Amino acid sequence: MISSLFASLLAMTTVQSVDDFKAQCEAFQAEYGGESDCGCLAEKVAADDDLAAMMAEISSPDDLANAPSEVMEAIEECTD
Repeated sequence: MISSLFASLLAMTTVQSVDDFKAQCEAFQAEYGGESDCGCLAEKVAADDDLAAMMAEISSPDDLANAPSEVMEAIEECTD
């Protein structure tokens, strides 16, 4: 489950909309795999500037090893 959580995020510099984040998430999952609901994650990012800033720091699955707990909680909440 942890590997699917790690693979559910993606590199991003600026999230401009829910649709943008969702598309980036889907592209990341296509490359690295993952099971999180990208629409769910996109809504969480759009609703929380702090979470958006934390997500913006993640540029690869390896970055998730040191991701803040808030990021991991959001991923878990959006994973079936």
